[in-house]
Amino acid sequence: MSDVTFLVPAFNAEAFIAECLFSIQKQTFTNWNAIVIDDGSADSTSEIVKGFLNDKRFSLHKNSSNLGLAGVRNLGIELTKGKTWIAWLDSDDIAHPQKLGYQIEFLRKSPNVGLLGTWVKTFGSYKVDWKYPVSDEEIRCRMMFEDPFATSSLIVKRGLLDSAEFRFQEEFAPAEDYDLWSRLIERTEAHNVPRFLTFYRIHHSNASNLAKEKQRAAVQKIQTREVIKVGASIPQDFESHRWISSITDRADEQKRLEETLLWIDKLTSLFVLRGGRPETIRSVVGEKWQALCYRSRAIGVRRFFFWIKTAKYRNYNILKYVPRFLLRVLLDVIFRRI
Repeated sequence: MSDVTFLVPAFNAEAFIAECLFSIQKQTFTNWNAIVIDDGSADSTSEIVKGFLNDKRFSLHKNSSNLGLAGVRNLGIELTKGKTWIAWLDSDDIAHPQKLGYQIEFLRKSPNVGLLGTWVKTFGSYKVDWKYPVSDEEIRCRMMFEDPFATSSLIVKRGLLDSAEFRFQEEFAPAEDYDLWSRLIERTEAHNVPRFLTFYRIHHSNASNLAKEKQRAAVQKIQTREVIKVGASIPQDFESHRWISSITDRADEQKRLEETLLWIDKLTSLFVLRGGRPETIRSVVGEKWQALCYRSRAIGVRRFFFWIKTAKYRNYNILKYVPRFLLRVLLDVIFRRI
């Protein structure tokens, strides 16, 4: 269990890499090693890393050219042959001192788990807490809608990656990690430790529209594959799932919401038929449905009546939230947003 390797991809990371490596060095669980892969940096990243090499647990691998994130992560997998566990940590993120300790203790008690993340606190441009799904069933359910892991929080059983097919696929970039985790959970149990043990740096977004569209297309491809696993089969299923999974799309007509509501009823039944608990899928689709209704200003106050239909999908008293939803609709009317 002590054979843990941190993999730290780094590219022009001189501003953050020292803080990242200090967080590894401060782990209360001390039986680890760390490989930093400098992916062709043009700054002083490697020189900073060399300052840590007096600690023999650190090593530096320098690429002569830039492979990109998917390529450098795959190289890291090859460099860890013979190891037992890989702990991922991007060069601008930070691990809590007890992160590895909590994860190793969890894995000792749960030998069937091969993919283990944690909750995350963000810092930098803005701060927010990300409470990822904890149980294996919740993770499998969420996988149909979004990536249920923060890559920098994950520790992965190296043996799951022995086959060359289990690699980061460039065709899914920049969602290649979501793709890989969605395939790995077919081979192992997965969990997230419900503690904030990973700190994820938020940068000001400079992504181009083309890059955002590329990510959107990759995510939709993964989500379509996931709902096919539970039994989705017709184009309308996939289109409705795109609407319920998106965090930005809005229904511009009542028919769109009607079709999406039919889909979440169907998806709930499919999930339960495959052995999932009704309360797990209902909680997730209820949350997604509520968000879609919130965003769908074009259909005016009718969205309130669609939202009420989520009562059977929520694990709380929906009447408690009626005033909040009505206030939101009222504000949209006042400020002419619908």
